[in-house]
Amino acid sequence: MLKTDLALLRERAFHHFSRCSMRVRGILKLRRKIDGRSDSNLIWRVYDWLLVPLSMWPIDIDGLAGHVADEIDGGRVLDEDLRLLIWFLGDPPTAEAQRAVGAFEHEVESGQYEKLLRQPEKFREREAVLEGDSDLARAWTRIKQSYEPTRYQNKRGVIRRRMSEERNFRRGWTFKWKAKKDRFLALFDAMCYRWCLYGMEGDKPLGMKLSVNPTPYGTLIMIPGRWSLDCRRDVDWKMIGRLHRAHGAARQGPKLSMAHVEMHQEGIRAEALCREGRLAGLRGERLTDYVLDEMGKDPGTDPSWLKRRLKLIRKPTA
Repeated sequence: MLKTDLALLRERAFHHFSRCSMRVRGILKLRRKIDGRSDSNLIWRVYDWLLVPLSMWPIDIDGLAGHVADEIDGGRVLDEDLRLLIWFLGDPPTAEAQRAVGAFEHEVESGQYEKLLRQPEKFREREAVLEGDSDLARAWTRIKQSYEPTRYQNKRGVIRRRMSEERNFRRGWTFKWKAKKDRFLALFDAMCYRWCLYGMEGDKPLGMKLSVNPTPYGTLIMIPGRWSLDCRRDVDWKMIGRLHRAHGAARQGPKLSMAHVEMHQEGIRAEALCREGRLAGLRGERLTDYVLDEMGKDPGTDPSWLKRRLKLIRKPTA
């Protein structure tokens, strides 16, 4: 198990292995303690989330796993709020969804979105224009004369402007001008706005490009303001659709929606009955039989019916 899971982490982008490998090792060392606990299913759910591509994490799973490991090591029961939080997370995305997003994360990490473009020459043309823009070159030289951009570069020599956020929220956007760092960052953001850049790599301007990013809540598509978009010719919507379906969205329509609402209501009722049954000491088949009987189901109903209804309410409805 350890060898397989570490191999999976090594395949992930965004330094997933260096971030989570020690946590994975630590939890597996506690396996006997975990399996002897009544809340083992919740703990293993957190463990499974550690292996999910980072783009799909709704919260800091590594931090959560560390806290859970501390509770196990100390012999403490997971408190009710923590159990609720883990229940909210639900089961990790399907293996198929994780493969799709995990593979695409490498494209995002390297900034290579060309596979999504049917006319990448548009972007290459824009790159050539920026690299030959004498006004931009002079502006960057002026900034370098007064500041030390290398202090703000990452390991690749890249400086990124302030990121645009979902729904255009702007945290930490207060104007600051006293410190030299604040002046540099303000000037850099304004320069990037003027020339529609997302940053600089050394002295090379990094022009904005059409980008697609999977997030825990949906798929974000950024179309640069100076990009003359031709929806039909420029973008591979089939590829974007395949990536978006990793979120598990089901087919939709008036008839399907009514059926989904009914199934969701059954799931809520089944979950409530499961809680009642557990409080009464029921487990396994006895619990399943109790829930199916209370819901008026035929005695021959396949137990997988209950599993499907419970799974439905553990993820957002379509």
